[in-house]
Amino acid sequence: MMTTTAVLAFPVEEKIKTECNNSARKHPCKINRTDALSISMVKEIISKVYIQRIIQPAIEAFDKILKATPEIVRPNRKFPRKKIKKKPPSMNYKQL
Repeated sequence: MMTTTAVLAFPVEEKIKTECNNSARKHPCKINRTDALSISMVKEIISKVYIQRIIQPAIEAFDKILKATPEIVRPNRKFPRKKIKKKPPSMNYKQL
């Protein structure tokens, strides 16, 4: 599913990158690849493409939604995760 989403979203991502580079924005942009948006849209598109044979309107709707929801890429926005210490196994699983 992620591969199909990436294939369908690649042309839109290139357009958004060029538009953001040409505009007066402070930070670059990219498409919103959250599971709720792009993957769910691909699931709907696949059913329309393979079952109902509606190809062009489905892909145009997908492109329109991705163009409308770009994300700003902010530099140095990585935070370390807290490491959780492993607990020893329970005594219930002790060998006899």
